[in-house]
Amino acid sequence: MSTKLWKAKSDLATNLRLRMPEMVRSWFTEGDHAVQPDRPYEEIHHFRLLTKRFRYTLEIFRQAYGPSLERMIEQLRELQTLLGDLNDCVATSRLLADVPGSDAARVRLDRKAVRKAAELRALWAKEFAGSQRRGRWERYLVRYACRPAATRTSGKAAISAPEQPTEAEVPETPLYTDS
Repeated sequence: MSTKLWKAKSDLATNLRLRMPEMVRSWFTEGDHAVQPDRPYEEIHHFRLLTKRFRYTLEIFRQAYGPSLERMIEQLRELQTLLGDLNDCVATSRLLADVPGSDAARVRLDRKAVRKAAELRALWAKEFAGSQRRGRWERYLVRYACRPAATRTSGKAAISAPEQPTEAEVPETPLYTDS
C-alpha cells in the first residue's frame, strides 16, 4: 500500500522539513542493519536500492539546500559505488554458477565481494555510523530547507533561495513512499 507523503497544500520547505528526517532515519536504520557482518546479500542489495533513492532525492532538491548538500551527496555517491561494486561481484558470481569451468573466476569474484563488503563496513563506520552523524544529517535537512542564502562577505554574489512551486506545480504522485 502506498501512502502519499507529500502534502500538496504545504510549501516546499515545509514538506522537506517534514519528510526528509523520516527518510534519513529510515535510511540510516537500514544501513546500520545492512552493514552488519554476515547479513544476507539480499539485505545489502535492498540497502543499495534505498541508497540510490535517497541520493537521487537529495539531488532533486539540491537547489533547496545549497552547496553544503554536495558533500552529503558525494558521501552517498561513494557508498553507492561500493554497494554497486559488491552487487556486480555477487551477481556475476551467481550468473556463472552453472557455467562449466568458471570455478576460478567465481572464487576471485567471491574474494573481491568479501573485500568490498569489508570496505563498505569501514566506510559506514567512518562516515555514517552513530547517532551523532545521523542527527547531523537530520538537523541539516530540517534547518536548511529552502533557507535563503546569506550574502557572502567574500564579494561573491549571494545565491538566492529557489522559487517556491505553485500548488499546481506540486506533483500529485508521492516522491517517496514506503512501498
